[in-house]
Amino acid sequence: MFLDPFGMQVQWATLEQIAASQKVDLWLLVPTGQALIRLLARHGKISSGWERALSDFLGGDDWRDRFYAQPSQDLFGTLRQERQATLQDVSRFVIERLKATFGPGTHPTGLSLARGGSGAEAYLLAFACANRNPAAYNLALKFADHMIRHPRGA
Repeated sequence: MFLDPFGMQVQWATLEQIAASQKVDLWLLVPTGQALIRLLARHGKISSGWERALSDFLGGDDWRDRFYAQPSQDLFGTLRQERQATLQDVSRFVIERLKATFGPGTHPTGLSLARGGSGAEAYLLAFACANRNPAAYNLALKFADHMIRHPRGA
């Protein structure tokens, strides 16, 4: 299955259902640089609607603990919470979450896809095999690894 959500319109619960089927190989296009990192405000002030959207998309609310430093007070007593996570940290978090959901059939890195001339990651193309049979997911991972290492068919 190739899943290309519009923005973050796929909830993690959908991925859990796919994994539970134990029948589907999944390629997931994750908008790491196009949506996720943009919603993860540097100053930590995120609207409740965006927080809910991030939690639904990422499968829980533990992303805040992973992506933000503990709140601290500045000289004026104002609580501040800065984002520590980089784009690569967000991609690693998604891969870890996929591995927790799909198991050992998850590719360890996925493929970083850049947009335009900047070279910055816009998307992460992640792979996960729902089949828990080692023979099945090892074969699927070989195929996925080849596709990820040679994205232009080289």
